[in-house]
Amino acid sequence: MKEIKYILHAFLLLLTGIFAFICLKAILISTQNDQLTKAVLIDDIKSTPNVSLRGRQLFMANCASCHIIGVESTGPSLCGFDSREPWNERENVYQWIRNPQEFMKKNKYASELKESYSGRIMTAFPDLTNEEIDEIINYINAACTMPARTVAIAEN
Repeated sequence: MKEIKYILHAFLLLLTGIFAFICLKAILISTQNDQLTKAVLIDDIKSTPNVSLRGRQLFMANCASCHIIGVESTGPSLCGFDSREPWNERENVYQWIRNPQEFMKKNKYASELKESYSGRIMTAFPDLTNEEIDEIINYINAACTMPARTVAIAEN
């Protein structure tokens, strides 16, 4: 009877070891795939005209908490935003990003945007330069044309 108990414990221990090995291998493969996909993303960004990795970094640091490329979320989808009024004038974009509260006072579209998002308003980013905003816009426009898989990884 004791021998059967020892054999059962040994068998369970062996199964636990095999399970742990399979889990570790899956994690390793997943990590390698993530690194490969991120390398593809960086290649996609580098091969897209007018896009720098800096634009992606700025987007991730300032915009990604509310905006997902190509998807409505806390904030609107940004794909094609610069073809909409008032964003087709770059100066309006600069003013909006630096001080949305003030911009809404003079622009009906911006006020209506606030209402369509349950009264939420975009965070102000007064320290972003025009050049940094331009880099973010270039990244958004490029990301909107990238394959969905690449964009999803970009946002992780």
